Amino acid sequence: VIPLDDEIELLQAYLYIQKLHLKGRIRFCLDVRKSFLEESFMIPPLTLQPLVENSIQHGLRDRISGGKVEILITEKPEYMEIVVADNGVGFPSGKEERMPERMPVPRTSIGLNNVRERLQFYYKKEDVLQIERTEGITRIILKLYKSVTVRPETKGEGGVEHAAVDAGG
Repeated sequence: VIPLDDEIELLQAYLYIQKLHLKGRIRFCLDVRKSFLEESFMIPPLTLQPLVENSIQHGLRDRISGGKVEILITEKPEYMEIVVADNGVGFPSGKEERMPERMPVPRTSIGLNNVRERLQFYYKKEDVLQIERTEGITRIILKLYKSVTVRPETKGEGGVEHAAVDAGG
């Protein structure tokens, strides 16, 4: 795991490269609202960048102009909420966009499935990733729980300790 701040730095570097590459076709907005005390908030690496990449590659790839990706990171009492929203084509659902709907992660979305599976394994919770589509905006919502503890287990080969992750709650 790595500190969330390091993951945000990696994301900022990725966004810079995409801004240069896309030449104004897509606008990016990163809004971080967190108030950590002295401890770093740890998350699995490469959690955020695949979500933004998915928005660009699948939602906005055919946009000539006016594309928008917004990333909002908000601290909640029990978890960090990450929302990646774009105004792209969305996921094919075959339904009208009248009400907000929660959609399953399509099997063809390898990046989203990898992120979801890693977070479910790490946090031992099922509700780590949701997809919603309303009024032409697709939102991928992550819950990164604060109550994860790492506890040493047994010594493996060569006396190396292996750690187990236990999500409380």
